[in-house]
Amino acid sequence: MGCGGHPPPAPERVTPGPPEIGELSTLIPADATLVAVVEPARLLAHEPTAHVVSALFSDSQLDRFTTRTGVDPRSLADLVIAMHPAGRIAIARGPIDAEFAVLEAGERMAPVESSVDGPIIRRAGFLGASRVEVVALAADTVLYIEGSPQLAASVLASARRHESTRDSALADLTFPEHEQAPLVIYGPHPLDMPTETGIGMLLARERTMAVSVRPEETGLGLRAEFRGEFPPEAHENFRAFAESIAASELGAALGAADALPTLRIQADERGVVLTAVVDPSALASGLRAIFVAEIEELIEGAPHADLP
Repeated sequence: MGCGGHPPPAPERVTPGPPEIGELSTLIPADATLVAVVEPARLLAHEPTAHVVSALFSDSQLDRFTTRTGVDPRSLADLVIAMHPAGRIAIARGPIDAEFAVLEAGERMAPVESSVDGPIIRRAGFLGASRVEVVALAADTVLYIEGSPQLAASVLASARRHESTRDSALADLTFPEHEQAPLVIYGPHPLDMPTETGIGMLLARERTMAVSVRPEETGLGLRAEFRGEFPPEAHENFRAFAESIAASELGAALGAADALPTLRIQADERGVVLTAVVDPSALASGLRAIFVAEIEELIEGAPHADLP
């Protein structure tokens, strides 16, 4: 034994790091009411969808937003936006500077509630009248939450777990016809619309839904799928409702009247599927007219709160 060499060094103990983020939608809490899953770079790679995006957001606006926040929406690979009873959630991933985005948001907060620089960079405070929390989940992934501290804590707790163990809003939803679209809006729970309205009556027993947009040769392909319980005459009811929307001022502004001849409806007692093709130019003009104020605030950012 005296002739032997030195014993090998003990293996270095490695502390496991945080799990990979995985699919961004797995971070959305199970009780979210609406979840939009978007691939912005894909939207801009095809003329029909790029036309709508460009009409809503000019290059100069997006350039200003990129300079101010460090996030260029045009380059994002993944974007998930969710509505929740306790607030709103947005998670973006792509070739961005997530840490800069958090620091920039923190500079505009008044007051700042919380400032953390490790192990992840995180800022919480007020932007205008809204309480927000901004977190760099990874070098290329930023989380923005407008709402209660409990909502932020729920999302961050999910981020610390492996995606296979997360209880997320879309965990039990399966809509294979929508999965390849660059923009999908999911309703994981009943919409609970007022039953005194026409659409509320039609969807009174709706349970889950998905609406997607994809570029097609002749325009924008829209697909809406509702699951639940529907009356035997659901096909006729949905067509009558679509015709009334197309005849309305709002429908005309969004190009619904021109899309009506392309409308196809499949319905049975367990679900309804509607498809149509919309003119991108008409849709873009209508959306911009309706949401011009919201678009400007989104691009320019919420104003500083007035301090006492």
